[in-house]
Amino acid sequence: MKKLSDRALRKTGTPVEFWCYAMEWAARILSLTAQKLPALKSRTPEEAMVGKTPDISEFAHHTWFEWVWYRDGTSYPESSISLGRWIGVAADVGQPMTYWILTLNCTVIARSSVKSLQDFEKRDPVIISQQEAFMRSIFERKKLSSEFESPWITVDDKFEFDPDEEAEIYSTPEADEFTPESYDEYLSAQLVLPVGEELRRGEVVRRRRDQNGRPVGIRNSNPILDTREYEVIFPDGSSQSYSANVIAENLYSQVDDEGRSYSILQEIVDHEKDDSAVTLEELAASGKPCFTTVGWRFLVSWKDGSTSYVPLREMKDAYPVEVAEYATMASIAHEPTFKWWVPYVLKKRDRIISKVAKGKAKYWTRTHKYGIELPKTIAEALDIDRRTGTTFWRDGIEKEMKNVSKAFQFNDDDTVPIGYKHITCHMVFEIKMVGLVRKARLVAGGHLTDPPSDSVYSSVVTRESVRIMFTIAALNGLDLLGADVQNAYINAPTKEKVYTTAGLEFGSNAGRPAIIVRALYGLKSSGARWRDHLASILRREGFTSSLADADVWMRKARNPCGFVYWEYLLAYVDDILIISHQPHVVIDSLSQHVTFKAGSVEPPKSYLGADVFQITVHDGNQDSPMKQVWCMSASEYVKRAIQEVERELALEDAYLPKRTETPLSSGYRPELDFSMELEGYKVNYYQGLVGILRWIVELGRIDLNVPVSLLSRFMMSPREGHLQQCYHMLAYLKQFNRSRLVFDDAEPDLSEYYFHVCDWSEYYHDAAEPIPPNMPEPLGHSVTTTCFCDTDHAGCKVTRRSQTGILIYVNKAPIFWYSKRQNTVESATFGSEFIALKTAIDQIDALRYKLRMFGILIDGPTKILCDNESVWRNSTNSESTLRRKHTAIAYHRCREAQAAAYVQIGKIGGDDNPADILTKLIPGPKMRALLCRLYYWNKPQSKED
Repeated sequence: MKKLSDRALRKTGTPVEFWCYAMEWAARILSLTAQKLPALKSRTPEEAMVGKTPDISEFAHHTWFEWVWYRDGTSYPESSISLGRWIGVAADVGQPMTYWILTLNCTVIARSSVKSLQDFEKRDPVIISQQEAFMRSIFERKKLSSEFESPWITVDDKFEFDPDEEAEIYSTPEADEFTPESYDEYLSAQLVLPVGEELRRGEVVRRRRDQNGRPVGIRNSNPILDTREYEVIFPDGSSQSYSANVIAENLYSQVDDEGRSYSILQEIVDHEKDDSAVTLEELAASGKPCFTTVGWRFLVSWKDGSTSYVPLREMKDAYPVEVAEYATMASIAHEPTFKWWVPYVLKKRDRIISKVAKGKAKYWTRTHKYGIELPKTIAEALDIDRRTGTTFWRDGIEKEMKNVSKAFQFNDDDTVPIGYKHITCHMVFEIKMVGLVRKARLVAGGHLTDPPSDSVYSSVVTRESVRIMFTIAALNGLDLLGADVQNAYINAPTKEKVYTTAGLEFGSNAGRPAIIVRALYGLKSSGARWRDHLASILRREGFTSSLADADVWMRKARNPCGFVYWEYLLAYVDDILIISHQPHVVIDSLSQHVTFKAGSVEPPKSYLGADVFQITVHDGNQDSPMKQVWCMSASEYVKRAIQEVERELALEDAYLPKRTETPLSSGYRPELDFSMELEGYKVNYYQGLVGILRWIVELGRIDLNVPVSLLSRFMMSPREGHLQQCYHMLAYLKQFNRSRLVFDDAEPDLSEYYFHVCDWSEYYHDAAEPIPPNMPEPLGHSVTTTCFCDTDHAGCKVTRRSQTGILIYVNKAPIFWYSKRQNTVESATFGSEFIALKTAIDQIDALRYKLRMFGILIDGPTKILCDNESVWRNSTNSESTLRRKHTAIAYHRCREAQAAAYVQIGKIGGDDNPADILTKLIPGPKMRALLCRLYYWNKPQSKED
């Protein structure tokens, strides 16, 4: 009891004059804590004495000397809430849940209306100054002891406290196993799960439990709302925790429509045959060919690590080439069971390889990335600088060697610890997609290391989350601050035991063994180690990772006006974006743990390659004040890409087209292009150009979505005409390079004329929107969501598959766009439009879930506007009947969502539907008219026209 009270006094800096309250608190804590004493029989001392389970509520809400708010009875207009410190339970005063509170006047009073400070209050500068004034007043009024000295431990009796002793004091024997698991559908399930960069077969063995022994999560028939967590054990004895929806997703994705699982072949290990197999003698005696596979089976190793025997008849159907090759190598191809089919399969294989060889040659002769020449050695890099008159590559090499030195440790005696494995390191040259910056990296030979036992997966924030946060910043009146962590991976320690021999780039240390102590680029676990390192820092700062996007971190905050909201931090590897009313405070706290690049801590001017800036807008009402909102543009990225392409074309005495009105040439269809196939480096150059165009679409050039999607279908076998259309698209961008996304936080004003109200209670009486039970508290201003959807029936001229286009707004900000061919061929527009509407509702479900898990309040249902009257009438009128059964799933999915009242479907004219630009190639004047609606719900007013 003395140890516990003494530790509490020392840890909190409590004046020694309050030792009696600390002793009383420690005595009650120990009497309510189960000790590892046989006489107690796993019960608390108080229960052993009185015979009933004690109530610990009074001690569960507060800790010793904790800052609290309490009511002091002050009359209006003075505040009745005061700051104090909690020093125990007043067991003999008043009602239950009454506590001793130390006040500003250094008096101890009993109060029952007591509340702990919230996390954001603990960081509030005003409250921190009140706390400092409180403690000064305590010591000055009564002249209390500011230097702690235990009242019962003499100088000779002082001892060092074991940091584990406190854990022992509070330790409680494990509760009896609670096993409601006998009826759990996932237990004992065997499935393949991603572990790092590989797939491994594991078995679900038990529910994951919290520190009190209770199962984590709540079961729900809807996988989105199922919050249970399970432990999965793998054949090597390791185990990991997975959520129920991850298990369900992998379980159902690994079976066919009838529930049968399938495996991926790794290699054929062995074979055997029984007496039923046809022999050569029997074949010679019959004199006829023998078309049979009876009597043979193969021992097969699968990608998930398992092995099994499979009959030849099944292997021949699933893996004919692999079986034929194995039969040849095992000298059994002459057997009657193989002789009749193996030669034909091998001939067919040779024809396939001759076609694939071209594609493989294209890969190994790669010389460009994003249209820029890419070196393979230091000598090539310096030669490129000489030819182009630049120092990009030289600067990158020198910068890398300066920053990476702390990742290596040199021992004075050049010894290497036991258990460390030797690997090689080499210089790798790369061109970052963002900004086309030349990078030189000293990379470890991670392929030489053993697979780590820990997960190596590392995620990044999604682009939709970034767009949402730009909108929320304007909505809640918050500031944005960006930063770039310098040599991010090197900040994190590595768990891999490896070393290398220093090369010439290490200068005087060349030839010495260097132990790798940091997460060097190239090691299998470096990405995961950096993310873990950053996550631990953010958790210590009070941030919590969102369950909808693991790289969106959030914590409660309050601005000087008392407005409570969520402040956010977005992490894209080493790029940090903070949304808060005081983002510099967050940066200052993070700078104690990591180093930011010089000049990178500033309001964002670019993010992930996009230009970011603010403009002044109004909502179309002349009586409303002007306001500042954030914008995103791909202009600078487009300019740099065009400069690189024009430099390459100049070497061939070629140029971009002079004038273009549309992204693709008028009437051009890529699937009908039969020009010559590209060969050599041109294939890789085409792939790089398409990669640049894809990223430009992600940065906001939605008008290129359909053209880029069409050209992306021919990445493996592009033609000359496809490359020319890439040039045509870049010429279009050069001419029209002023588009920008405006993240306007104003709410759209949609007339109820578009929508039809209907009573669905008799048809879908139990329909309800799935609300996640573990979502954070909604804070800040609410948002509305609007969706436009459309389809181009039979848009593909070869397959006749339709193209779906979806555009979703949060308030007036475009957040999500989608353009993709449908999986099925529909005979009529009605079917393709219903499938598009169903896809739109699925995407709306995902967006509404993400908004709720970000702590954002959603106001009302999502308004969906389509331009097909038949679909609109059938999905909004309860009395309509379905005559086309093949669209039944989409039909009922749309109607049920509207019955659940979280979507509202309306009709809009085809010429006014901005989603039309995501479904087909349309003429220039109409396209630009739709772009005005798509990019600016209301036209912005800014410095630029």
